Amino acid sequence: MTHSMTLLKLTVSTLLPLAVVTLSPGAAVAQSHGGVPSFTAHALDQGHANANEEMGVTVWMELHNKAALDKKVEALYTPGSPMYHKWLSAQDLKAYAPTEEEMETVRKELTSHNLSILETEPNHLAIRARGTVSQIEEAFNTQIHQFHYRNRAYHANVAAPRLAGKASALVSTVTGLNNFGVHPYALRQADPRTGRPTAAVPLAKANGIYFASQCFYHARAVTLTTQGASLPVGVFFGNVYGADPNNTKQGTLSPCGYSAAQVQSTYGLDQAYKQKLNGAGQTIVIIDAYGSPTITEDANAFSALNKLPQLNAKNFQVIYPEGQPFLPNTGWIPEISLDVEWAHAMAPGANIKLLIAASAQDNDFQYTLLYAITHHLGSVISNSYGYPELESGPAVLEAYNEVIELGAAAGIAVNFATGDSGDNVAMLGQPSASVPSDSPYATAVGGTSVGLPKSGGGNGQTGWGNNLTYLSFAMNGVFDPPLNVGNYGGAGGGPSIYFRKPAYQKSLPGTMRQQPDVSALADPFTGTEIVVTDPNLGGQYVEVYGGTSLAAPIFSGIWAIANQKAGHWLGQAAPIIAKMNSHEITDIVPVSSPEDVAGTVFDSSGPTYYSPSALANPLQNQTEFFSALWDLANGQYLDLTFGTDTSLTITPGWDNVTGYGTPNGMAFINAAAKGAAKDDGNQKNADDRK
Repeated sequence: MTHSMTLLKLTVSTLLPLAVVTLSPGAAVAQSHGGVPSFTAHALDQGHANANEEMGVTVWMELHNKAALDKKVEALYTPGSPMYHKWLSAQDLKAYAPTEEEMETVRKELTSHNLSILETEPNHLAIRARGTVSQIEEAFNTQIHQFHYRNRAYHANVAAPRLAGKASALVSTVTGLNNFGVHPYALRQADPRTGRPTAAVPLAKANGIYFASQCFYHARAVTLTTQGASLPVGVFFGNVYGADPNNTKQGTLSPCGYSAAQVQSTYGLDQAYKQKLNGAGQTIVIIDAYGSPTITEDANAFSALNKLPQLNAKNFQVIYPEGQPFLPNTGWIPEISLDVEWAHAMAPGANIKLLIAASAQDNDFQYTLLYAITHHLGSVISNSYGYPELESGPAVLEAYNEVIELGAAAGIAVNFATGDSGDNVAMLGQPSASVPSDSPYATAVGGTSVGLPKSGGGNGQTGWGNNLTYLSFAMNGVFDPPLNVGNYGGAGGGPSIYFRKPAYQKSLPGTMRQQPDVSALADPFTGTEIVVTDPNLGGQYVEVYGGTSLAAPIFSGIWAIANQKAGHWLGQAAPIIAKMNSHEITDIVPVSSPEDVAGTVFDSSGPTYYSPSALANPLQNQTEFFSALWDLANGQYLDLTFGTDTSLTITPGWDNVTGYGTPNGMAFINAAAKGAAKDDGNQKNADDRK
């Protein structure tokens, strides 16, 4: 049975498909073997690609009786089902795999067009091949063009690919026909006015944690004047964000950066560690691209600063499923440090396997993810990358979803960050959720800001989303009126336009898969320290990072501890989280303060008062927020808001910024463990499944 559904087509005037495809979690997404990637509708077509340039593709085979597999996976996550949490083994999955004869039919079709077969996936799920552009075009009855999109060059197919003959009915989809790749979601703390990141601190000077461990301070008034003129004058009062920018004392550097101990405490892991629940016996798989030659040294320097166990050959392994990449890309080095260091910080007893994809292309990430799943490398897979759905295409979405479904079937939690640009309207002109976190078989991890003062004392958290308003610029010049910049980043979320919502989301609004499912710290303005060998500066540095790239490994570490508590693999987290109560998962709600920033600007026309809302504009759907004065030194002041995430809105209960909320320590861990069926002899350990 081949997949069959109307091919998505895009107009130049809009990124939305003319006919929106609505899918069940395991459904196919297009006719042929996938469609045309959506980004090409808004890219400059520069004509035919170089016919002699080589490119690689992955041909994904049509599974046998896919509908039956989808129902079986649904049963694995349906409490009360006889199949509940009785994960499928490699032998079980063979019933749905293509035969060797079918594989050979497709291989022959590919080689008849002079394509080289690089690999046949051991479970008959995919064939990887390579050839020139002209050979690929001939084999798949398409054309490959060059495109210029958002200041970068790409190639992509301009017609839906299709193999000829008997092979056509045996193929589900083809990826690799375009090189539009995923982006790491690591986001470094930075000065919004200049775009320059918060200064990196050489590790050689370190003796402990560097940046201020406190992000917020008591409200105060500031008077901002204009140099050389009596007016305008701005008088503002409100909460204060960031340590004194002029101090240079280690441990108090501005604006702030949290340590491992602080984040562990935020999620109530202190009590877990006292019970020896630290991820022992579990393996967290982390997938990134290109690699970092210094990851072990950097992670161990981070561990020394945070009093964590060192990584060694027994608990840390770097794996290159496709061989070491030929072309280095230093842009992924901070992402790799962030992922490894913060998964280790949350679950210091767990093993970590870092899998490195050969490039950032979807084709390579899908293969690397499949490698981790088919080899059962760990109970949890943490992924901190992606891009908006509206830049994707049917082939990519189908391939990711099918691979992630295999992970869910095997009892593996595949966690994905949801992105750092809120609803993506600023980038695309209309809302878009993220891929691959849109898969109903993945757990989508959104983001929060932490450490906000609570009116009754203590610290609170809200959904990550920052708005900026400039109050003054260098040399004490007052903005008259204050300059509203708008959103400066926030957790991704919202409905998929491709996938229908799964059974575990039946109580949520709409008909499509909603994200996120859960959240953790992601705001770079309440970010965490990492140690990284900075490729631009040389040597090891302490830097402050956030992004949902931080939230994903934090949550993955906590889920590994839940697996340890359960004594067996828990599988996908999202269905279990959806059934938790407010004691087990902390509902993230809007946070406001009677001391949110407000003020008056005096000029020749008289005084003009600016309320907290006026200073925070544009607020879109969020009317309740927290704001603070940020002194950037040299007369520069900002009003920085927390909990203002584009059109996405933080509400009681599930919301499209934070999902159901954040893990609540042992209550969360115990609930996750109890939410799974007890081992009755049928539930297999990792070694049994190999």
